[in-house]
Amino acid sequence: MKRIDQCEIDAEVIACSKEFLPSMACGYNDRRVRTTVGDGAEFIRNHEAEYDVIIVDSTDPAGPGEPLFGEAFYRAMQRALRPGGVIASQSESIFLLSGIVRRLLKIAGSVFRYYGYGAIMVPTYPTGMIGVCCASDARDIREPVREPDGKLEKQLRYYTPAMHRACFTVPRFALQMTKGLPDGGND
Repeated sequence: MKRIDQCEIDAEVIACSKEFLPSMACGYNDRRVRTTVGDGAEFIRNHEAEYDVIIVDSTDPAGPGEPLFGEAFYRAMQRALRPGGVIASQSESIFLLSGIVRRLLKIAGSVFRYYGYGAIMVPTYPTGMIGVCCASDARDIREPVREPDGKLEKQLRYYTPAMHRACFTVPRFALQMTKGLPDGGND
């Protein structure tokens, strides 16, 4: 990785992370990290064809985070990607906010060629999981690009290629929602 850009709307989040979560905030000391305090939607509009990966770990879709859940933002992310790039954007829980998940997937499907909803286990989040909308114009995001090498694999606590594939396997009700299948079907 040559460069990591982080855009955070609240400078206090960065300061508190450094003070109270130093083992997680150690990345701020990496010379490749460039941090911008500002609005993420505005930030991404100013970066065309620059990124291989865009990860959006946003707040909920209300208040300052609301623009990050709209079509204009998804189109701006698409323009900010280099050929072959992918996005992964916080997309709420299928158990709590299925309407938002459905809307985000509809947006992703209208903007990107490949897209999907991945369920990620997060014990501290209500329902124990959160979702991520992944999308790309270049490839199926459900398949890992490569296997982690031995050194990297030893450092990973959560990710495995099998977990990558499995996160896109969702319950039938979510499959109906994300694939546009008729509601009410039983298997």
